[in-house]
Amino acid sequence: MSDFSEHRGRRSDARANDTKVVEAARKLMDEDGRLPGMQAIADAAGVGVTTLYRRFPTKERLASHIQALDFCDQLVPVFERALADPDSRAGVRMVAKEMLIRAAHFMHPPSGVAAVSVADLFDAYLERFLPSMVQMLRQAKARGALRADLEEADIPRTCAIMLGGMVLPERFNDAPDRYIALIFEGLEKPGDTPLPPLGPPPGLA
Repeated sequence: MSDFSEHRGRRSDARANDTKVVEAARKLMDEDGRLPGMQAIADAAGVGVTTLYRRFPTKERLASHIQALDFCDQLVPVFERALADPDSRAGVRMVAKEMLIRAAHFMHPPSGVAAVSVADLFDAYLERFLPSMVQMLRQAKARGALRADLEEADIPRTCAIMLGGMVLPERFNDAPDRYIALIFEGLEKPGDTPLPPLGPPPGLA
């Protein structure tokens, strides 16, 4: 089984710069959530503007990243409830449903508000919650709530399938409960044959 509990992520200095940039950008946002120029953000964060552009090529990318972090903040109490739920099956399903509902809100915001990109949403979600998802997978498998041949490497792929396939604008996203149920039928039943082997996704080994 691939072990994602030691998720490496990006280097600590890069994450520290991200934190400084995001904190500075939040302070400089106007009431409508618009950001000032990139030079002003870099100065406020205490980083070089070249460093800022290397990480966020445009102001829109920075705004999308901030929204992705807000999306993750909303999911923290959801994960806390799911991890404490003795019914592993219900906890995993609850996380999936709340992720999709909240992702839809951020990806299709009210008029005048920039939408977060799928890539930013996905990357922030894994960066924040992959260890928790690994823990939930292990607990659910130990209690027989998920099929035994699921691997930790299946987690990011399953999240990508749900985010990409069920939150796209004006596509088949009108019945999340139905399709979460269909997906989890495959995750929970042992199946007639074992799943084919699977390696770790690029960048998450």
